[in-house]
Amino acid sequence: MSPISTSNLSELARWAPRVVLLSTIIGGLAIFSVLLPGPFYRFGLYGLGVAFAMIKDGAYGGIPAVFIALIGLILILLARRPQYFIGVIIGSVLGSIAWGIPYVA
Repeated sequence: MSPISTSNLSELARWAPRVVLLSTIIGGLAIFSVLLPGPFYRFGLYGLGVAFAMIKDGAYGGIPAVFIALIGLILILLARRPQYFIGVIIGSVLGSIAWGIPYVA
């Protein structure tokens, strides 16, 4: 008997797109949280302390985006749903950029 039965595969196939979408949304929010505080501060929408706090929080938001994307990758490989692979790439790239920008700039 294989460790992954047919019912487990259907559960994985059901959850894989949700996890991939979650990683893409978190990655997108993290990248916006890293990139938008500069212009918002420049236009006077909020102060410098809030801008730096948003950059820090965006960098911390990129970390779970990358790890959720890795979980999504494992799920789509186990569920044999390769059409969601582009979502994993988008989520991991957005999360990695959001995670890395404050440390290289």
